[in-house]
Amino acid sequence: MVAFGAGALVATAIAGCATQGADWNARVGHYTYNQAVAEFGPPSKQTKWENGQLVADWVTPVYNGSTATVGEDFNGNPDMAVGVIPMGNPPNSESTMQLTFTNNVLESWSRR
Repeated sequence: MVAFGAGALVATAIAGCATQGADWNARVGHYTYNQAVAEFGPPSKQTKWENGQLVADWVTPVYNGSTATVGEDFNGNPDMAVGVIPMGNPPNSESTMQLTFTNNVLESWSRR
């Protein structure tokens, strides 16, 4: 039961961190809205324009505290594949990743 709770916590932390490490310039022109939703969950906000363009925002917390590794391998060493979660204080701020799609394909991105 504890492992399941830790796994859910790690999944949430990884989803927030995933937006930080992605090479968005490499994704322009072939990454789809459906892939974004599968990777990050539903956007916090989205707007569909008359020209067919879809602008979607994902808001993620920003932590300026320490981190801890969750999980270990069979030898008792930390398992970095499991993920890192923020420790201590609640998020200091939020970061917004905005993805713009035309015909369901990523056209541009920005981070605020």
